[in-house]
Amino acid sequence: VSDLESALRGGAAVVAAFFSPSGIEALERLLSAEAVARMRREATALARGATTHAALDSRGYRHALYPEGNATFESRAAEALHEISRDRT
Repeated sequence: VSDLESALRGGAAVVAAFFSPSGIEALERLLSAEAVARMRREATALARGATTHAALDSRGYRHALYPEGNATFESRAAEALHEISRDRT
């Protein structure tokens, strides 16, 4: 996770995909408290489904997305990547 820590410290755009609430917990245990705070505040977090999205929301992730309606996980991921690349140009 050292590359993720560095990216967060440097203000890089970060998109993280989570497939379960336990995956969120596992990553947060590996990161420093500062990196967790930055992830929650700044990263775009993609949840595979509603349960994982609820876990992100309860932990305070400000930019948490998941596929709703006819959207797929892959389409939400592509949308998130497009948005951050557009914001960085």
